[in-house]
Amino acid sequence: MSQAAQEPKAIIFDFDGVILESAGIKTDAFRQIFAEWPSQVDAIVAYHLQNAGMGRMEKVRTIYRDFLHLPLSLADEERLDRTFAERVVARVLACPFVRGAPEFLAWSSTRYPLFVASGVPQEELRDIVAQRDLTRFFGGVYGSPRNKVQILADIRAERGWAPEQMLLIGDALTDSRAAAAAGAAFVGRVAEGDPDIFEAEKRLVVVKDLNELLRVWEGLFR
Repeated sequence: MSQAAQEPKAIIFDFDGVILESAGIKTDAFRQIFAEWPSQVDAIVAYHLQNAGMGRMEKVRTIYRDFLHLPLSLADEERLDRTFAERVVARVLACPFVRGAPEFLAWSSTRYPLFVASGVPQEELRDIVAQRDLTRFFGGVYGSPRNKVQILADIRAERGWAPEQMLLIGDALTDSRAAAAAGAAFVGRVAEGDPDIFEAEKRLVVVKDLNELLRVWEGLFR
């Protein structure tokens, strides 16, 4: 569903699968951590993929409640959060950029305020952004436990922008739906060869990478 838009005042990026090719790393972690429940692990991974972009501990709470039917204490949550970090951070620090991401960030950061809104825990996210030498591009880097609707609302309130003056770039249905709930424009990223999950969603365009987005950027706005 095409979406008309004015040129944005700000661009907000999801992180995994938009800036870094790290989405698969998170999927691997869910499969490994829940492998001790073989009868449930495929359903758990499917749930994770259906809710890509959601904070991981929010997903873990649902998994324990609805899939494993087990109690989850605060100590369990803290242990699992550490386990996830141990399994993913080093790999995320070493993984490649989405094609065109460094170039798009360098170009757009001289024209618009840029932000990150991710489901990654905020402290972990900011450390990864710093270690990948990306902090200089962003006016703010925000992660969980706030969700993306809350993050977008906070960015808008802090800067005084109208909702339609913000544009979110994401690779998950949670991203397109957060943009719709916030009244922001949306650009979807679908890796080449993957099915287009945004066919029924409001979006300006779907691109395979940020090189393509840079090529079509000027034609997106009335």
